Amino acid sequence: LQRSFPGIVSAVDAKEARQAGVQAVKYAVAGKTASGSSAIKRKPGKKYQVYFECVPLQNVAKETRHMPDEFINAEGNNVTDAFIRYAAPIVGPLPPVGRFKGVKVAKLA
Repeated sequence: LQRSFPGIVSAVDAKEARQAGVQAVKYAVAGKTASGSSAIKRKPGKKYQVYFECVPLQNVAKETRHMPDEFINAEGNNVTDAFIRYAAPIVGPLPPVGRFKGVKVAKLA
């Protein structure tokens, strides 16, 4: 949800989006593809790293990646630590969450 609001973007998202645009221009100038997309691919390994690849557009528009099962808890209502580890480098630090002190409010009649 964080990345669906244009005013709230992580530093990594902003950097990678700009790099994807730069790569797209390079691909176009080089005549690498007449109809393609600059894709961000994650390198395997513990350290978060990405690379960019020119992907034919027909391979982008029809593909949907589903959340891997190991990222959803057994109850199906939350994410696992594996997902947190996967997403943390992309999302960046999360804002602090406010909590009410538990002060009881009298019910109005």
